[in-house]
Amino acid sequence: MFVNGIVESKIAENSHEILIPKSAVLWTGKRAIVYVKVLNRETPSFLYREIILGPEAGAFYLVSEGLIEGEEIAINGVFKIDAASQLIGLPSMMNPDGGKVSTVHNHTDMIGSTSSESLEVHVDNSIRDKPVENIPAEFKKQLSSFYNAYLLMKDAFVLSDSDKVSKEAAQVIKVLKEVDMSLLRGEAHMIWMGYLNELDPALKSIAENSDLEKQRIEFSKFNLVFYKSIQSFGLEEQTTYYQYCPMANDYEGAYWFSDTDEILNPYFGDVMLHCGETKEIIN
Repeated sequence: MFVNGIVESKIAENSHEILIPKSAVLWTGKRAIVYVKVLNRETPSFLYREIILGPEAGAFYLVSEGLIEGEEIAINGVFKIDAASQLIGLPSMMNPDGGKVSTVHNHTDMIGSTSSESLEVHVDNSIRDKPVENIPAEFKKQLSSFYNAYLLMKDAFVLSDSDKVSKEAAQVIKVLKEVDMSLLRGEAHMIWMGYLNELDPALKSIAENSDLEKQRIEFSKFNLVFYKSIQSFGLEEQTTYYQYCPMANDYEGAYWFSDTDEILNPYFGDVMLHCGETKEIIN
């Protein structure tokens, strides 16, 4: 039986609390990072800042420390700002102390102007989702480990076991953290950061939710980004089957990955276990 309802939070009723959109936050381990707008600049400029977050409130986080009421922050394209910061040696998520990262490409066409205090960013959107060449074998190996952990989570969805889904999702998050993005350089690094900024929140939503249907919705979103990741970076000598059910996600359709061509539907489980088809085989 399905029930519609409205959940209300009283967190925002306290006028002294600061709420920021989840899209504004980058995560690395225990650190939460935002980019704060520099005042009185003709071209928008942003400064790296670490903050401490409180509870979630729907699509927002409550800020415990690090921001002052009235400050402006970037809420979209944050990973691009961070990636550009890293490339020119300013403080960034992976390099909070600053210092230039060596690359094999010239990125001056992606950045408006810089100073020792701030970054004015104009990122070329065309770098996203393009094929990536010369990926280190070690990175592919780590991505394959991530994929193998994903398969266990997918199997938990097939069993329609929300508790097991949460546990496996938590394990997938741990494996994702072990994927070393410092192995990538230049555009490849930036592209992976873009995917990571979508993969990680989706996994956290799956792990922290106990509602199987909501977990499945996040799973469907996750798979679209994971597909792009695998297409861009590849797996280590591994064949995966990209499968599709047209009835999933309230008849909008949804995808998943499998290590076999047999259809075992993670969106319906035993209800419609074999509903779907293989859309693509990726070697």
